[in-house]
Amino acid sequence: MTGTDPAQNKTTAVVPSIKLVRTFEKAALTSDLMAFSPNGDKTLDSIQFSSTLSSTNDLTESSLTIYNASGKSVRRFVKKNSLDNSIEWNGSDDNGKPLSDGYYTAALLVEYSSGNEASASLSTSY
Repeated sequence: MTGTDPAQNKTTAVVPSIKLVRTFEKAALTSDLMAFSPNGDKTLDSIQFSSTLSSTNDLTESSLTIYNASGKSVRRFVKKNSLDNSIEWNGSDDNGKPLSDGYYTAALLVEYSSGNEASASLSTSY
């Protein structure tokens, strides 16, 4: 690109390639339960989250983050360049420690090479 100002000063700059994106991806997140009790009795001990996307083209990272009622991230599942359509959570934190009973929010965030993001969330309790 070359430009000239009113005083006839000229400059040239190299513009990196520009990618035109005309679509915006959408995400959805569902679970098989709205409440579960991970107490080891083999009944409702885990919850299954299912995710769907309008497109997986050029996906760079996907993450499902579990937040407690205070908004603190307690468990995070991350995948590079793809999406797990189904993620099972057993009520433990990132260190494998069982979390206390309460309300939790699951948030899905998907990032694309274009810079676009798609997200979805839902709340559950145990």
